[in-house]
Amino acid sequence: MARLAFRIAAWGVGVPVGLAVTYLAAAVIGGMLTRGGAETAGPDEVDIYLRTNGVHADLVLPVAALDVDWRRRLPLNDPDVADGGFPYLAFGWGDRGFYLTTPTWADLKVTTALCALSGLDDTVMHVQAANAPEPGSRSAELRLSAAQYHHLVDFIDHSFDRDAGGAPIPIPNAHYGRHDSFFAGRGHYSAFMTCNEWTRQALAHADLRTPLWAPFDLALFHHLRA
Repeated sequence: MARLAFRIAAWGVGVPVGLAVTYLAAAVIGGMLTRGGAETAGPDEVDIYLRTNGVHADLVLPVAALDVDWRRRLPLNDPDVADGGFPYLAFGWGDRGFYLTTPTWADLKVTTALCALSGLDDTVMHVQAANAPEPGSRSAELRLSAAQYHHLVDFIDHSFDRDAGGAPIPIPNAHYGRHDSFFAGRGHYSAFMTCNEWTRQALAHADLRTPLWAPFDLALFHHLRA
């Protein structure tokens, strides 16, 4: 009986550890393999940024560039964006419960993380007024052609859930501060479709150099700077 109990306990510990090791190994391999990056910027180029808080990477786009003006696409209700006080908007996608209940890592609960990884919750789009990120290890500047930029905008646009009239759906009273908003998102978060993988897919949609899979932000920066 004792031997059986030991085997059960070992199995109970070994299986989660094995899954975690397999997941991390797949993340490393997926992060090393490269895809895309064929097109180069032309005369109608647009500069965007990738920024990270150390875990989650956002895409930082101009409020207005070429024929794209996010003030006409989103009900932002931020006078500092309307009058040009912030020239950029940071876009992020992720699990609704995680985003809305975890403004800082100190607020993270195990139950929130497990619920997010289950893929059962809805998702949100987080839009935050921003300035150009300071150069450093937590940001990268990217130059896109007009075609690449439109592909990127289309991907972000289609990540917003919409009402019957086709308008993005704001989440009332959901924000971290004065200059950010949350909107209903499309899709489901999981261990395989993370916030950083959404960012990778957005960049890949614009034919930028990306890893094959990026559940973590490190692989994104490695490929963009390579």
